[in-house]
Amino acid sequence: MIFSSGFGILSDIILLLVKVMFIATANNLSTIPAALMDRMEVIHVPGYTQEEKVNIASQHLIPKQLKEHGLTLEQLQIPDDSLKIISK
Repeated sequence: MIFSSGFGILSDIILLLVKVMFIATANNLSTIPAALMDRMEVIHVPGYTQEEKVNIASQHLIPKQLKEHGLTLEQLQIPDDSLKIISK
């Protein structure tokens, strides 16, 4: 087997991929080519629950943004019901 590249020629290289597992991640399966999907086993991993998303936003994301923009909780309040709608 001979491989040619811009850096020279590599010869007598045998690649054994029998015991190799390739792992890929995707947020959208529609962008994966059909030929690749035919050779893959898709494992769906659930994301955060709605409650977890609201907690992350209220405990971490919003305080960080308020600080970065020089605002306080008194100046900007976002109710949890609004966070639930935004995070869907």
